[in-house]
Amino acid sequence: MSTAVKEPFQTLKERHLLALLVHQLAHAQFDQANQQLTHRLWEEVACLELDPDRVIHLLHSGEDVDNDTALCAEDVRHELGLAEQRVQKRGGWQHSGLLAHVQDWIQQRSR
Repeated sequence: MSTAVKEPFQTLKERHLLALLVHQLAHAQFDQANQQLTHRLWEEVACLELDPDRVIHLLHSGEDVDNDTALCAEDVRHELGLAEQRVQKRGGWQHSGLLAHVQDWIQQRSR
């Protein structure tokens, strides 16, 4: 899949690790009701300093937790949505055309 914007390797690595943890958490917490494993996985999220809100969002996003690609794409959409909200709170996009560029990028990623 080619995109107009390439993410740095570290960002991709973190995003895929997040998707893996969401997959494991969903099965431990919802399928197996395994409190010990669930607790250990949440500790892993904390140790890796991942934002627990991202994990919670992906767990409840409606995306298939077994689909790494879908989870990563949803995480990108969610982060871009949060970034857009922060920018709008500061008074709008600073550079003309930036919003259109981000919207094009989201559309390409969701294909």
